[in-house]
Amino acid sequence: MSSSKAIQVIKKDNRLIEAKYKLTIHEQRLLFVLLEKITTDDKEFNSYEINISEIAEKFDLNKSNSLHLELQGAADALLTKRIKLVDTENDSDTVTWLSRSKYKKGSGRISIEFHQALKPYLLQLKSHFTQYQISAVAQFKSSYSIRFYELLKMYEYLGKGEQFYREFTLKELRDYMQIEKGVYTNFRV
Repeated sequence: MSSSKAIQVIKKDNRLIEAKYKLTIHEQRLLFVLLEKITTDDKEFNSYEINISEIAEKFDLNKSNSLHLELQGAADALLTKRIKLVDTENDSDTVTWLSRSKYKKGSGRISIEFHQALKPYLLQLKSHFTQYQISAVAQFKSSYSIRFYELLKMYEYLGKGEQFYREFTLKELRDYMQIEKGVYTNFRV
């Protein structure tokens, strides 16, 4: 197994996990591949090159022209998708995920750069972060499933290897996932 396949870990500051944002499944998958390219030694973001074939393989997707277009669109959308980070009850910071997305037609590769304001949430993380393997979410088909998983994973330490739980109000979940009022009004158990 190659070293790039061995290091499939996502690491995020807990403030980023609890931030308010809404992404599509392809936008999240693209971010996962970007996040796994960050090393513990990185002090600055690099320009990361993503191979669309790598994404297709990692998430068991059919590699097609439409996938290329969807992922290119996802990269472009991440230039404008906002994240509302809440530092304290009175302070919040709103940033975008990416500062650059460059695609050369026919190459099957996208060059991407994270927004510099995300450095404290993704680089040199020493405490108050959550990490997990991409394989834990690779088969998820919904962006909400991924967000819910992260919100739970963040509290896994409370179980100390045993069962644990976290309670949410419906309003809290709607806020985390940026679900507008009137959408998903019926919940079934």
